[in-house]
Amino acid sequence: MLPAQSNRQVAAADSIGSQLARGSTTGLFGRVAGYACQYAFHAVAARMLGSVVAGSFFAFLAFGTLLATATRAGLDRTGLRAISVLRRSSGPAAVRNAAIRLLAIVVGVSGLASVIAWTLRFKLAGLFHAGQSATALGIVMLAVPGLAVAFACGEYLRGLHLVGWAALVQLVVINGVAIAGLTLGMTMLRLPGIYVAALAFAAGTCCAALTALTVLRRHTRTPRDAPPGTPAPWSSLAGGAPMMFWTSMLMLGMSGLDVVFLGHLAPGKQTAFYVAAAKTALLPSIGLVAVNSILVPMAAAEFKLGTRESLERLMVTGARWSLAVGCVAVGGAALVGPWLLELFGPGFHLAYPVLLVLLLGQLVNAGSGGVAQLLLMTGHERRAAIVLTVVVGLLVPLYIAVIPRHGALGAAGVTAFGVVSWNIGMVRQARRHVRVRSYADTIPRALLFVLVLSIFGLATHHSTVGSLALIGLYCVIGPCVAWKLLLRADDRVVLGATAARVLGRRASTRNAT
Repeated sequence: MLPAQSNRQVAAADSIGSQLARGSTTGLFGRVAGYACQYAFHAVAARMLGSVVAGSFFAFLAFGTLLATATRAGLDRTGLRAISVLRRSSGPAAVRNAAIRLLAIVVGVSGLASVIAWTLRFKLAGLFHAGQSATALGIVMLAVPGLAVAFACGEYLRGLHLVGWAALVQLVVINGVAIAGLTLGMTMLRLPGIYVAALAFAAGTCCAALTALTVLRRHTRTPRDAPPGTPAPWSSLAGGAPMMFWTSMLMLGMSGLDVVFLGHLAPGKQTAFYVAAAKTALLPSIGLVAVNSILVPMAAAEFKLGTRESLERLMVTGARWSLAVGCVAVGGAALVGPWLLELFGPGFHLAYPVLLVLLLGQLVNAGSGGVAQLLLMTGHERRAAIVLTVVVGLLVPLYIAVIPRHGALGAAGVTAFGVVSWNIGMVRQARRHVRVRSYADTIPRALLFVLVLSIFGLATHHSTVGSLALIGLYCVIGPCVAWKLLLRADDRVVLGATAARVLGRRASTRNAT
């Protein structure tokens, strides 16, 4: 290999690592803020409405989210893939043209579905045993176009590497405006609480959609005298949309089937314990979500415009980083799990075994990286849909057979089995059809980390040292060990350089001010 060629490859690798580090950091803060706002909105609504009315309202939101996902018809994912490529190959004019064409369909389909749902609001409310709140359900249904546009635009902003703006419009604005509207509305409007909550949510979706459209327009601005360019062919914008749609619906179903079957087969405490454990077990996935927020558009562009080696480096690096964060988070959640579960109420510490089982599944998910998104972004959405269909087909009879005998713990075992199975299936499909390795290359080290952590947990369980001291000790030692053990030297260099660059910019800004 010539020295000049070697230098170019090293420079390209450094550029990919820097982009991944900057985007992952931004995505981490954005998603944490977004999930915090979402959690706060649900908490405020539950406190102000009461548990019974809040239950009906949350059911309305779940149905509206399902409808908004269906009416995007997979065009949010195909648009993300197309815009990621157009950003590097054609420029902002082509990106704007593509976004307008896709959003026109999303608005039309979601608007039609919203009107139909409004006319059927009394029948739909009857399905939730909340016929007296049919108008509130109708208001939520009228908010579906805003929700669909906000989430579609958020995916297109991710394609432009604006991951912070994507989290803002998809989570922060919707729930932030909804919190403010609910708080003010309950003190100013003389309406039943569920109507105020529905109006606040609708206001949040409208503000998010307008914000998303404004940001998208601003970042695809072109000079007036610039040539219009050739519009991207429709096949590149919407190709594979049916499979994208089916995959999105399957993923949405996988995240809710466990609770649905538990609520039907083992209602009461078992369902409540499982939900508490499942929400807590999502903590390790924060690293994967943060990395995927920038990795997905980068993978789409590398597949079209880069090389197989650069794509594999990108995927393995992202999986390695998400696994490192996941291991630290799993250790923390396992160590303080009983205390975290008690936040849901007295007696919830009994769900700790359920939490441990679910954490194992999340650890495998983190180590596999963004393999499902890799298949979606490289035109292999049919392969991803096949894997998900087979796994969901296995989970349904397993839930029916296991839950009546073993309750929440049995459901957790089935869920963890499903997560492991679909990750293994996706990894095999990526290896066979995309011909890249997508999982972390530090899995043996991660297993060593978990083994040492388990020994530490067993030793401290019988220790007389205070719990707070042990937690503080882990908060210091855990991240340091993961930094040295689960990351490579070049990872530490890239992440350190990115942190120094960010801190340097902040320092220079303060000095200039």
